[in-house]
Amino acid sequence: MPSSGGSPVDLTAIVLSATKQTLSGKTVIFTAGTATDTAFVDNVSASGVSDANGRVTAKLNLGGNKVNRTIKLTATADSANAENSVDVTGTGITVSGTSSIAFNDIAKLIFAVKDSAGTALPNMTVNFNSENGNTISPATGVTDAAGQIIASVKADSLLAVTLGKDVITANAVTDTTTYASVKQPLTISSASFAFTAPAVATEIPLTPATGSAPTVTVEWADAATSPIGKTMFFTTTRGTIAGGTVTPDSSTLPAAGKVSVTVSSATAGPAIITASGPGGIPAATREVVFVATSANNVTVQAVPGTIQVTTGVASQTNNSSTISVLVRDKANNLVKNAGVSFTVTVDPSGGALKSARAITDVNGSASVIYTAGTTSSASNGVTIQATVTDINGVPIIPVVMNTTNLTVAGQVLEVRLGTDNLVVGTAPVYTKTYVAMVTDAAGNAVVGTEVRFALRPSRYFKGYYTFDGVRLFWVQTITATCLNEDLNFNGILDVPPVVLVNEDDKLSNGNGNGRLDPGNVATVTGTGITDASGVATATITYPRDRTGWAELILEGRAGVIGNDPPDVRTLVLP
Repeated sequence: MPSSGGSPVDLTAIVLSATKQTLSGKTVIFTAGTATDTAFVDNVSASGVSDANGRVTAKLNLGGNKVNRTIKLTATADSANAENSVDVTGTGITVSGTSSIAFNDIAKLIFAVKDSAGTALPNMTVNFNSENGNTISPATGVTDAAGQIIASVKADSLLAVTLGKDVITANAVTDTTTYASVKQPLTISSASFAFTAPAVATEIPLTPATGSAPTVTVEWADAATSPIGKTMFFTTTRGTIAGGTVTPDSSTLPAAGKVSVTVSSATAGPAIITASGPGGIPAATREVVFVATSANNVTVQAVPGTIQVTTGVASQTNNSSTISVLVRDKANNLVKNAGVSFTVTVDPSGGALKSARAITDVNGSASVIYTAGTTSSASNGVTIQATVTDINGVPIIPVVMNTTNLTVAGQVLEVRLGTDNLVVGTAPVYTKTYVAMVTDAAGNAVVGTEVRFALRPSRYFKGYYTFDGVRLFWVQTITATCLNEDLNFNGILDVPPVVLVNEDDKLSNGNGNGRLDPGNVATVTGTGITDASGVATATITYPRDRTGWAELILEGRAGVIGNDPPDVRTLVLP
């Protein structure tokens, strides 16, 4: 069974008598795995009762556990039982990173755990082992959201240096077993091969001062075999290397035993610089961060965009919103270490920010928390401004700012529509009354809240009336039922690409008469205010000649933006 779990396994149990005859009408119970296993059985035929051939079928599902394992299956009927097993396979662990490391240097290896479909598996425990005693950190860890874990290997074992090699083993494990492993051979050089500049995690400006491009320096020494005259190669995962004596990114090691090149980048973000000898041995890496030095724009977002008023209950969690910013320069690079000030500029709810300032991270992002006051606001009635004032503490001129809006909603509302089942006629129109009942979560009437009504066309009918001479009234005969042609309810006869099809195309959606049918053939009261019983009234008005020929949809919505979906009623004009 593949560990992705996408292909359930078919199970069949056959109930036999002591003489090996099939038995019908016997209840079969399937069990799968241990009590803690996520595997389960479903789609059991005939509620588990054996058919005329003594058979009961079912399907085995993997559940959420993607670990390679053997699932024990048991089928029981009366006092008899049978066992079988299914092997779950396909989950594996892979490794990427350097295969060479110098004595006392540190190499980072990236391990990834994936199921049979290649889907990353987070929160999987992985432990590490060095065959020849080098230090690994962490010795045990869990995979991140991308299914990865990074292990740092320090070549500090004299045995590994003497042998010139090591093997790093990563085991994906459960509490009781190892279900996947991978090995990474390492070549250990006795040479001293290490970066002396820049320091780890150095922040390098995208636009350094003229003639001040950052220098990358690597020192290479080997008491056994002098590396003088050998070529050292440089690569970077971001930006470019320059200044080499052989090529821009390579140099011959001079007698001083040090090689220096420069590094620069037009894009911001982390980078790994790798230096290596011929054939990749020895090798060392250094992590740096390229950072933007100017800000051009800032985007601001409130998540969630609608929160509830603060009630004073200590456990309340739905009354706050995270105000996040993303700062970029003119080239759209993310800006690290930008100081951002936050200000509430409009807020009828009386809310507050928990912090007035934040510093962007390497992803150009920073955030603060806004907590609502005790009063609701209009839709998008709260405005929060974010201003980028400085980068690395150096003021920027002019400042860069933007705003975001959010809504502080009141109590949770429910709206339910109803009617008096009456039609009032006043030539040349009819009127029909609907009511909207608004209640809170406890079913109590909500007084004084606004209900918004909307009336939209749904369908229209074609046909004729004939007079019934026996019963003495007119009888409607419908010959065709047609859908509303105004697909996006904007009252405009649209064509692609505004809509997918011509709204009045007789071949696909309409009747080709050059207008939208049935159109807005009735009106409705736009808003109503609930009374002491929580009731608001809407009146629908329409011409008498539309009676019976148009189907409409009435919507009623309460609250600032409607915590509960609008209630809907479909009616044919009576």
